[in-house]
Amino acid sequence: MKIKVGDTVVLLTGDKKDKFVEDKKGVKSRKTGKVLKVLPKEEKVIVEGFNLIKKHQRPQRENEDGKIITTEAPIHVSNVAVVDPKTNTPTRVGYKNVNGTNVRIARKSGELLEKVSTSKKALKAKETTAPKEVKAKDVKAKETAAPKEVKAKETTAPKEVKAKETAAPKEVKAKEPKVKKETK
Repeated sequence: MKIKVGDTVVLLTGDKKDKFVEDKKGVKSRKTGKVLKVLPKEEKVIVEGFNLIKKHQRPQRENEDGKIITTEAPIHVSNVAVVDPKTNTPTRVGYKNVNGTNVRIARKSGELLEKVSTSKKALKAKETTAPKEVKAKDVKAKETAAPKEVKAKETTAPKEVKAKETAAPKEVKAKEPKVKKETK
């Protein structure tokens, strides 16, 4: 999913009362909120201040009163869009390669949505984790060595397994049916 925890998102669908907020001057603006949790398997997100539900909770102890708890419920990802940091409008998310890492960008303005680490330590760490060039000599050596290792593993088995395989199966005695003795 392209939306991550901490992103500022805008609600795209729903009633007008849910999508827009009026300020003191009467100007309508889109309702925004921060993503609190991402549920990728369900393709849903939990956003601060959106899709509020009320749960009625019974009293837990004798002296305690019951409560009505207001919490955020999940919203499908298609119903929210990331806010463009430059224009403050909803935008789609794209990816761009910066300093060898894929970074999320806003499609409308091209502005980066996340910070790029340009520290020397981060760049060195990426260089060390990059795959090394493999020479042809190393490849031939590995190919010839692999079958020998496999044969060695097959011949060496744990003692318990060998004992079970080599031991002869126990003979099972068939039970003779009991015959009733006749009494005179």
